[in-house]
Amino acid sequence: MAAQTGTTPWSQRNKACRYTYIMLNIALKQFEATFTKAKSIKMKQMTFWNPTASPDLQAINAGAIATQMSKIMMASDGYNSVYEEGYDYVKTHNELVGVLTSADKTVPDLALIIDKAYQIPGE
Repeated sequence: MAAQTGTTPWSQRNKACRYTYIMLNIALKQFEATFTKAKSIKMKQMTFWNPTASPDLQAINAGAIATQMSKIMMASDGYNSVYEEGYDYVKTHNELVGVLTSADKTVPDLALIIDKAYQIPGE
């Protein structure tokens, strides 16, 4: 779904939304919320967010989350995805960090990056 722009509709039918929710809620323990409520969770509400951190430290923390998300998406015992055309680790990482360091961005904003960057099997 690399051609998609704007926002990814928050839906359990969308694998990028489900996978983003599972990664952040269950695997990385960044929040505790139902799928429906996760739609409105902002980056500044996640566990990794430190309101007193400098922008550089916030970027390091966000980079760690982005790296973990990428590993889960690409792992053969994870979601076994590959990059969409035009995406690679660096571009995907930078886009994820861009969202993760924006206090008011939401979980669906991360799902949009997952949707654009990865070919998810069965999609």
